[in-house]
Amino acid sequence: MNLKQTVVTRAMIVGVVLAGMAGLAQSETPAAVDPDVEVQVRILQFDRKHIEAISRTNTIDKYVVMSLFSAGAGELVAAPIVRTRPGTEASWRGVVEYVYPTSFETQSKDLSQAGTNDTSAAEAKRPHSGVAEECVVPQDFATREVGAILTVKPELDAAKRTVRVTITPQCVFQPTWRGYGYKNAPTNQPAPMEEPFFPVLSLNADITMSSGSTALIGGGTPNFDGTKMFYAVATVRLLDADGRPVAK
Repeated sequence: MNLKQTVVTRAMIVGVVLAGMAGLAQSETPAAVDPDVEVQVRILQFDRKHIEAISRTNTIDKYVVMSLFSAGAGELVAAPIVRTRPGTEASWRGVVEYVYPTSFETQSKDLSQAGTNDTSAAEAKRPHSGVAEECVVPQDFATREVGAILTVKPELDAAKRTVRVTITPQCVFQPTWRGYGYKNAPTNQPAPMEEPFFPVLSLNADITMSSGSTALIGGGTPNFDGTKMFYAVATVRLLDADGRPVAK
C-alpha cells in the first residue's frame, strides 16, 4: 500500500468513527435520572423501666433503641412510609376526622306557667316556682385528625448518595372527653358540655443521611400515664424507577 492509499484509508476510518459518534449522540439513550427517595419513620414505645435501667449507665442511641425493639421489648405505634422525588414535599395520612363543638348556648323554657290559662288577678299575685327546662346546644365546631401523619421533603447532594431530608411525623391519639357544666334545674344534674383533649406526639427534624441508613431522630417522651417512653427512628433509601435500591 502506497502513501496515498494509506492516507485515504485513515481518512475513511476517521469518518466512520465520527459518524458513529454522531449517531450515538442522536440515539434514544435516556439521560441520567435522579433516584426517588423513600423515607420510613417508626414510632416505638418501650416500658419506662427498661429505659431507666439503661439510662443509668449508657446513652440512649439508635443502637440501644433498635436492640430493645429487636429483642421484643418495644411496641410499634406507627410506621408511615413515603416515597417522593428529590425536592418534592410529600405526605402520608392515615387518620379519622373528629368533629366536635367548641362553644355552647344554653336555652331555657319557663315551666311555671305551663298547663294553665288562668289570667285572674289572684293567679297573677301567686308566687311562681321559677322552675325552668334547660338544654345546652352546641354552636361552633372544629375538626381534628386522629391517627398517623408523615410529611417529608428530601434533597439530594451532587453525588446522589446523601440525602438531606426534612421529616415531620405526628401521631394524634384518641381523645379523652371531659365534661363541663352546671347544676341544671329541675334535675339538679350537670348539663352536658363535653370537650375533647387530644394526646399528640409531634416531631420536626432536618437531618442528612446516606442511602440505606437508619437514625434515631427523636424521643424520650413519656406517654400520658408515665408508663411508656416514645422514640422515633427514620430509615432513608434511594430507589430507581423499578423500586430497587440504588447502589452505594
